[in-house]
Order: sequence, then C-alpha cells, then structure tokens
Amino acid sequence: MTKTYNRQDGETTKAYTAFTIYRDMGSARSLDRVEEKIYGTQIGHKRGTNLTSLKRWSREWNWVDRCRDYDLDREQNLRMARCELEKAQYLEDLENYHVQQKAIGMTALRFAINSIESISLAIEPIRQKITLYQSIDSKEWDLFCQAQVAAKNVMAIAVSGADIAARGLMLEQILESIEGEIEARSRSL
Repeated sequence: MTKTYNRQDGETTKAYTAFTIYRDMGSARSLDRVEEKIYGTQIGHKRGTNLTSLKRWSREWNWVDRCRDYDLDREQNLRMARCELEKAQYLEDLENYHVQQKAIGMTALRFAINSIESISLAIEPIRQKITLYQSIDSKEWDLFCQAQVAAKNVMAIAVSGADIAARGLMLEQILESIEGEIEARSRSL
C-alpha cells in the first residue's frame, strides 16, 4: 500500500518537491517557509509571488492530511525504535547481571573451599590427636571447637555461593531463550 505522503499519481515533480520540503519541516511547517526555501535565492524573486501555487498544490494534494499521516508514521517508528532500544538495553542489563551473579557465586564458592581447606589444615594435628585418643590441652580444644563453627559458617557461604552461581546460570538459560524467541519473531515478520 502506497503511503499518502509518498508521491501521488498525477502529482507533478514540482508539487511533490514542494510537498516534501513542507512535510520535512515538522512542527515549523508553513507555506511561506516553503516558498522562501524554494524561491528565496532566485534573483528578482518577490516574496509571495509563488505562494498562490503552493496554496493550490496544498489544497489539491491534501498536504495537511498527508503530513499528519507522515507524522503519525514517524512517531510510531520512533516509538518502535525506542522500544527496541529499551529491549536491547534490558537484555544487556540482564546479561551483565547474569555475569555478575555467576562471578559473585563462583568467588564465594572458591573462598569457601579455600577457607575449609585452610581450616582443615590448621586443625589436622588436633584431629589426629583426637582420633588416636591422645590428650589435647584446652587451647587446642577451643581451637578445634572454633574451627568446627567456622567450618559450618564457611559451608553456609559455600551453599550461598553455589546458589548465586546457579541463579546466574539459570539467567543465562533465560537470556538464551529470550534471544531465541526475539530472533524467531523477527524472522517471521
């Protein structure tokens, strides 16, 4: 379907050129400005001498309604472009969030694993003594008990880290699904 603001059957080149100048002026449209733009630089041209032709073309070729259609289409195209931009920004933000979540989760998990290994190494001599029913002093016992509490706390960090990393991975799957759906929709258009 031909848009009303495209060249119409029977519309002369001069009339259509004048219309496009008028159309492209946006909210500052005026026939006086069109005349000035087209004829203003010609030697000996008096303002208003071609205004009659412009007025006739405007009425005959329905410039006001055609410009309204043009403005509505441009506005709709701008809205769609803005929507696409917002969608792309949302997906980018989601991607960044996913990467951050995965990184935070993996960092917490590595920290927990390293901490548990350090705790295990620190209390290994005490654990050996307990296993072999050897006596330990109160400082060793306190250290052993504190290490057990610390290990439980670090395990909680490990679980949280794994959970955060898993959510990051889940977001990755959601992103891939969304991107696939957008791609499929754009192919069907």
